[in-house]
Amino acid sequence: MNKPYQEFEVNGNDYKLYYDVASIKKYIEITDKYQLMIKSFLKKPEHKLTDRDRNKVYQASKYALDGFFGKGSFKTIYQSTDNDLDQVADVINDILDWLNGKVKELEQKGVMY
Repeated sequence: MNKPYQEFEVNGNDYKLYYDVASIKKYIEITDKYQLMIKSFLKKPEHKLTDRDRNKVYQASKYALDGFFGKGSFKTIYQSTDNDLDQVADVINDILDWLNGKVKELEQKGVMY
């Protein structure tokens, strides 16, 4: 059975996010863990992040993108942004915006609650 999906183009590479209920629930779990991982860094200005902080943001971003798009996708995306974690965060934020919209849509249809 083919699952419905949304394609995301990131710096010339195409990635798929599936929006069947099981996949959406998986993405929500990834999102929740990612947000816990980066919570303490969201309030810090970029110039005040230590190398240890940056490494934690790197690991959280890797966890999220590899979880969303599959193992190895983080490396490709990170390298395509010239190793810019701010650009990687933009990609993740685009995914989270899409996910929030998809969850609302499925809730309105009565498929998710």
